[in-house]
Amino acid sequence: MTTSMHSDAEHLVGVRQPDYESTRTAAPEYYYYDDNGLDEDSPKKGRHNVFYYIIIAFISTFLIYGYFQLVLGVESIYIRVPDLVRVQTLQRHHSPAYHDARRLIVVGDIHGKFKSLKKLLAKIDYASETDHLLFLGDMVSKGPNSLEVLDFAIDHNVSCVRGNHEDSILNQYAALHRLPAPRIEPPFVDVDNNLFRTTFVRASDKAVARKLKPKHIAYLGTCPAILDLGAVGFHNTSAVAVHAGLQWNIPHLEDQIPEVVFTMRSLLPPALTTPSEETDGEPWSKVWNQKQKEKPRHQRVSVFYGHNARDGLTKHRYTAGIDTGCVSGGKLTALVISRDDDGVLQHNFSSVKC
Repeated sequence: MTTSMHSDAEHLVGVRQPDYESTRTAAPEYYYYDDNGLDEDSPKKGRHNVFYYIIIAFISTFLIYGYFQLVLGVESIYIRVPDLVRVQTLQRHHSPAYHDARRLIVVGDIHGKFKSLKKLLAKIDYASETDHLLFLGDMVSKGPNSLEVLDFAIDHNVSCVRGNHEDSILNQYAALHRLPAPRIEPPFVDVDNNLFRTTFVRASDKAVARKLKPKHIAYLGTCPAILDLGAVGFHNTSAVAVHAGLQWNIPHLEDQIPEVVFTMRSLLPPALTTPSEETDGEPWSKVWNQKQKEKPRHQRVSVFYGHNARDGLTKHRYTAGIDTGCVSGGKLTALVISRDDDGVLQHNFSSVKC
């Protein structure tokens, strides 16, 4: 038998042989860009892209914020500080009464000392169902628990008057968040603000301002400069509550100057009509008492105030100062007003060590 031998070339007849030469010399295909055009345009395109994404992020944030505001009813982050009300009148149902054991409890400067406040209320057997609380301003700042004091005041419907620290904090809150500065209800009275508004900013005031929530601003906005309490004063007189004091020579409460009401301590001689924040004149309360005695009995007015911790508890015939320096290690004091079974008003002071 003859064996036929075929070469590899014969088996590959009709099959295209690779062109090894062309394979070795052929260059791979690449795609090139115009480097000159890329160098000139890419930075601009990059900047445009960044700007585009910033706009998209801003619009998205705005839409999400609006959704929470309108659909879910989430409160605003910041709110405008309400205008200061010069004079308010205490609602009649908060006045002391014997038939339901209702008392009006006036508390001096708390300054964020919430534990001391709770201690005082426990001592006088405060009953939220019947008793009504009134804070005489400076309830916040300096002490450690300002927000707790405000939360308590909101939860218990506490009445209040604005103090110099609340006024400072509200102004700083507006400035920090670039909101309109708080205003005062008319009428406007010319006064040298340099006498009563210091440019010194307390760190404690600023710290509180940064933490305030809309509910705190809304509550502090309800605190007037003067609160008319009605016929609950000493010796059958009407009474008003203020933080610091009143000028005897301004007969109408609406005309009293709020900056003075927040800060005054004395009246300067010789006329005793120029108020001072310092103790360089005659104590305003002493002059007030003298002037009340010169009036007909039905026109006399008692004043309950705080602010002047230097003098401590100060009781005169027609005034009571109850800032007893709690934040400095002194006491926290309350004036408890009630009626006995004959309807006669009773005024009692109670204090606790801070």
